[in-house]
Parts: sequence; C-alpha cells; structure tokens
Amino acid sequence: MSNKKRVCRLILTTALSNRAIADQSNNSHNTIGKYRKTLREAGLAWNDIQSLDDEEIERLLNPGGKGNTKYFVEPEWSQVHEDLAKPHVNLTMLHEEYLDVTPEDFMSEREFRRRYKKYARTLGIVLRKPRLPGENMEVDYSGKRPHIQDEAGNQVPVELFVAIIGASTRG
Repeated sequence: MSNKKRVCRLILTTALSNRAIADQSNNSHNTIGKYRKTLREAGLAWNDIQSLDDEEIERLLNPGGKGNTKYFVEPEWSQVHEDLAKPHVNLTMLHEEYLDVTPEDFMSEREFRRRYKKYARTLGIVLRKPRLPGENMEVDYSGKRPHIQDEAGNQVPVELFVAIIGASTRG
C-alpha cells in the first residue's frame, strides 16, 4: 500500500489527529490537514479510496500539483560556482547579473540561492574536522593588504592574518 493510500486510510478510518498521522507517515501535520479537508469536501469514504491506484490518489489529493511547476531560465551553475570563488563576489551580486541577462522567466533571489545550494551539494565538497573546543587554532592570510600610518604620516602596507579556534559538536 502506498504512503498516500495509507494516509487516506488513517484519516478516514481512525480518530487519530493530524499530528499522530503525520508522525506515522513521515508527513507534515499541515499536509495531513490539507488531505483531510480535501477528502471531507469530496465526501469520500475509505471504500471509495481503496480501489483507486496511486496516480488517481495523487490527482485527488493534489489537484493540478504537477502542472503548476514554473519554468525558469537556468544559469550555468558551474560558472556561478566559479565566480563565487572570486574576491568580493557574493550570490546577491551574481543574481543581479543573472537578472540583467535574463529578460523573462527569471527566478527570484531566494529561488536562485536554493538552486545554487542544490547544485553545490552535487559537487560533494565536504571538509569535516572533528575537534575538541580550543584544541587547536587555524591561521590564514586574509588575502588583503591593509595599510597603517606610521609616526611620519606615511602609509605602510602590512600583512593581515585571521585566526579562529575551532569547535565542533561532532566527534
């Protein structure tokens, strides 16, 4: 029995709350509430649902669900990733550049960030360093060369290093 058919059975044949059904079916209680309302408005009983296949149940519970997907012009995510590694570049700037070259069917900045994050996860770049709090310190050159002013008023370039003391809850 599919998960959605099981959810329908629990909604229509038990007195369980939306949260209880959500816990059993790995769904949100809001989703269960939406399904309960849909089934109630359709006036369906378990006997009506039992004979339906998975596609029919999907159409019943989520009418028009698959057809509402909005099409966006996708940027070249590998180029976005490469540009993001450059100094002084962030996702907001890259989204603005994307808007400049995409006259229509463009995505919001929120969607842009979400899709970039999804792309970045496919790269499999992970560096986990389990450590105890304060066990070691990491130092790196900042990449910028600030200036200080000496007593004579001359600007003197200096090196800037950044240090962090790592801590992790994973051991």
